Amino acid sequence: MLINSTSIRPEFKQILRASAAFAVVWYLFVPSLTSQTLESYLERKKSEKKEPNTYLTGESLDSPAQVNSFYRNAFRQRQQQESFRFGNLSQRGKEGQLQAMERMIALEGPVDPQQYIVGPGDYLDVNIWGGLPLNATIPVSPEGTLVLPNIGTFDVAGKTLAEAKKEIAAGVKKAYSKTESSVTLVAPRIFAIHVVGVVNNPGLIEVSAVDRADKAIYYATLESQLDSKINQREEPIDERNRFQSMVEIEEDDQPEISLRNIMLIRGDETLAVDLLSYYATGDAKYNPRLLDGDVLVIPNEDMTANSITISGAVRLPGTFEFHDGDHLAQLIQIAQGFKQNAIRDSVIVTRFTDGSTIPQYIVVDGSSVMSGKTKFELQRNDHIHVIGYADIRNDHAVLVKGEVQLEGSFPITEGMTTLSDIISRAGGFTAQAALREAVVVRNIEKRDLDPIADNPDYDRLVGMRLSEMDKEERDYYTYEAAIRRNFVSVDFEDLFVHGDTAMDVLLMDDDEILVPKKSSTVYVFGQVARPGYIVWERGMDEDWYLERAGGVSDAGEEGETKVIKAGSKLWVDPDDTEIEPGDSIFVPRQPDRDFAYYFTAARDFLQVAVSVVTIYLLIQQIQN
Repeated sequence: MLINSTSIRPEFKQILRASAAFAVVWYLFVPSLTSQTLESYLERKKSEKKEPNTYLTGESLDSPAQVNSFYRNAFRQRQQQESFRFGNLSQRGKEGQLQAMERMIALEGPVDPQQYIVGPGDYLDVNIWGGLPLNATIPVSPEGTLVLPNIGTFDVAGKTLAEAKKEIAAGVKKAYSKTESSVTLVAPRIFAIHVVGVVNNPGLIEVSAVDRADKAIYYATLESQLDSKINQREEPIDERNRFQSMVEIEEDDQPEISLRNIMLIRGDETLAVDLLSYYATGDAKYNPRLLDGDVLVIPNEDMTANSITISGAVRLPGTFEFHDGDHLAQLIQIAQGFKQNAIRDSVIVTRFTDGSTIPQYIVVDGSSVMSGKTKFELQRNDHIHVIGYADIRNDHAVLVKGEVQLEGSFPITEGMTTLSDIISRAGGFTAQAALREAVVVRNIEKRDLDPIADNPDYDRLVGMRLSEMDKEERDYYTYEAAIRRNFVSVDFEDLFVHGDTAMDVLLMDDDEILVPKKSSTVYVFGQVARPGYIVWERGMDEDWYLERAGGVSDAGEEGETKVIKAGSKLWVDPDDTEIEPGDSIFVPRQPDRDFAYYFTAARDFLQVAVSVVTIYLLIQQIQN
């Protein structure tokens, strides 16, 4: 259809243009958070020295209920806005509808001719001056062509607006060399795409050429009757409080569609739609524009085996649906960035690989990934923890030393924080960690009710053992006993290798977690010729190690040799255990015995001997 401005009165021309605009804008909806709005808002927040990715809400959402519903309620609010606005317009007259929609229209910015794809239904304003004056608004035909009388037909469908302009200008110049021309997009086209999956209204959904995927998803998930939704809201949504109201919607009202794993099928190409990342970052690549023939496939949300979790010093900790290709910087953006107290260069990623129940701990420089210098790919079911500096006024802390990725002090909540929690925050163990020898030491001086600290039987037993030692040995074992009474009963191998959660003890303020380095030696000391470390050999007994330590000295009491186990510090007989790396072998000193001791021993022996002989003679007399 060709509309020549010379054949139409000016007032009718205005009416015609208004009608064409009305046909388009009826379906146009402007998202409350366009890329342009996000960028300008972010720039303002930066000028206010606010952290990146915290513009969605002014404060941290720490409640689990708020965390789990925040982004999904964002979708729900947009859906309710769409229903409300559409319904209000349907109750007005035609003139009122047009005026209202004109007020609502706000593109993300000027249409980019290099990006906009022309298609059937687009209205182009063609102006020619010179040899063949022409001022006409011409639609692209259903076949994708633009017809200019006396000039020619142009195949413009599927081309960018810039390409179409260039082709039309060249065609006009070829037909009339002395003419100049301009082509302007007057009104984007309306077309239908297919939306399938777990939606309330699957099938064809009408959208415009400037709409993004979320627009079609909103329409497809509306609860069929717009009027019933309109009646549920009597007042417009206050944009200033939109995010506060997001977290107040009941959880049962949530749509159960995936917001992160939507597929946009475009011919032979499949694009990913990730609305959650779009809401968090404003990056339009997560919410592409729609084209004729597109098919949106919307699956249900799967959080059972397809999730990622971020916790700690971020503004929006929580568990989110996993999307193939997720990386750490993206997840931190979804969590709205680091808190001020975050230790950014030591982000801990806990990962289970190949069906293993043993976690792998990875320490990542969060500052580097956020700056784009490095990229860390995430995997399904990863758990990311951002360590924060302890709040000195409120937090208790434990000390971690030895073979862990991150040594230092870590805040805890007494009665809640477990051993595995802290090891996770410390980045896990190094390859050289000796789990058999790792211990948790408790500062019992502050714990008046500790049953071991006030156990007189324990002190008595220790005293009996020490009574047979010389001063040097007594000093050593007094120290050993003092350390032993502070040990928390836990087996690191059972917990972290075999997965025995019964060993996952609760920690207390001032606890120390000590993880020594793997040892390949056995320490031999006491009454031996050359005390020291002997290289461990599998299957060898205590005699082999004593021989390499120069043998037992004349003062040693070899029959009382003990093996001290590396992990438990238990004293056991050599015949009752296998000697392992890190164990110690102790040969005690023979006690000093004076004449009185030997006299008493001889007397006792003679008394026993006399008694035996007397009994023997008595038996002989009875038998005779």
